Amino acid sequence: PFVLDVQKAMEDGAPQLHEEFPNNILKHTQIRQGDYEKAIQEPGLIKVEGWYETPTVQHCHIENFICYAEKEGDKIVVTSSTQIPHIVRRIVGQALGIGWGNVRVIKPYIGGGFGNKQDILYEPLCAWLSLQTGGHLVKLDVPREETFDCNRVRHSIRNHIISWVRPDGTYAARKLEAFS
Repeated sequence: PFVLDVQKAMEDGAPQLHEEFPNNILKHTQIRQGDYEKAIQEPGLIKVEGWYETPTVQHCHIENFICYAEKEGDKIVVTSSTQIPHIVRRIVGQALGIGWGNVRVIKPYIGGGFGNKQDILYEPLCAWLSLQTGGHLVKLDVPREETFDCNRVRHSIRNHIISWVRPDGTYAARKLEAFS
């Protein structure tokens, strides 16, 4: 059996995709502002409630993922358009089975990232390929099409928001539940 509606997939009795995520909910977050239960008792409040969705979004940074790697003495040098050079260093070292002290990461200014260049995707592969060629310079430059097809995106989110508003338009209380 299958369910094509996200809301119905979260209901009790819906077919489960993964046992560790009951009701097919990967993450459920609830945010309340103020003393919600007390605030909604205020007389004259207007309840505003709705479900809101954000679509999947590709970050579309101007500069796609790109990295270079080459051997310099006993070190592997990785140049990467990353937002997290220290983590790149650790992961490359772990992937190659070498000490972090033998990995140097150069992070030039990047052409945008918006949080999307916080993944270690190509750097370990680039470094490994360099070692396979005797330490020669290897460049991995990911085209836009592959960036769209193969890289992480911001997941879609479904939000349920309940707001209690005073007649003058100010909020008395707000509760947000987000599902992804």
